Amino acid sequence: MGRASANVDLDLLAGDAELYDPTTRGFGPGPAMPDARGGHTATRLADGRVLLVGGANRDGSVLASAEIYDPVGATFTPVGAMVTPRYKHAAVRLDDGRVLVVGGSDARDWRGTYRTTELFDPATRGFSAGPRLAAERFKLAGAVVGLPGGRVVVAGGAASVEVLDDDALDAAGGAGEAGGAGGAGEAGGAGGAGGAGGAVVSTLARASYYGTATMVGDDLIVIGGYRADVQSSDAIATVPHLARRNL
Repeated sequence: MGRASANVDLDLLAGDAELYDPTTRGFGPGPAMPDARGGHTATRLADGRVLLVGGANRDGSVLASAEIYDPVGATFTPVGAMVTPRYKHAAVRLDDGRVLVVGGSDARDWRGTYRTTELFDPATRGFSAGPRLAAERFKLAGAVVGLPGGRVVVAGGAASVEVLDDDALDAAGGAGEAGGAGGAGEAGGAGGAGGAGGAVVSTLARASYYGTATMVGDDLIVIGGYRADVQSSDAIATVPHLARRNL
């Protein structure tokens, strides 16, 4: 796959954590991680632990590994690996406690973006293929939002806004097919193997990378980020009444 594309020195990636103390309003040293990583996600599980997924390490390899941070013992513990190594992805906890990992890319960055998702099950500590996205997406960590009833809105890393419903997430599973952008062995559920894909509900004026998506009442608000020409964006887009739509 080669070395991950980055705008920073990968040798500077941290291999440890810091702990914030709200009583002192300051940070202190935390435990070491099994893998130094950047471009990963950190998702709070229902029991208060934190799931760290993917990213790139100091030698530029894109990771499939994952680990859980336990705040009680202040320890990191490796768990099962993802189906596909990925970084610059997104992750969101579902109503049933599972974690949905969305999109991302391989080491080729813009030329290796993914349409696949994966599901982490805390009960088994393992990953399985999730439903396939309607579009390839990466750089969307702040633009994936859970809705009441188990649906998930995906609004970053492409111009389209799509919704994965609970039926697609419940039906997901299996190894999927090889593929991915540029033919780079991306594993993921296409068709029956990984469940139905996302339903496109809106299209933005242009794709947003590293923007944010927030539900305000029933409306989805997509703010900022940068464009495909790597120019920062001051765009604000609204998808009205999204939470009440029947898809």
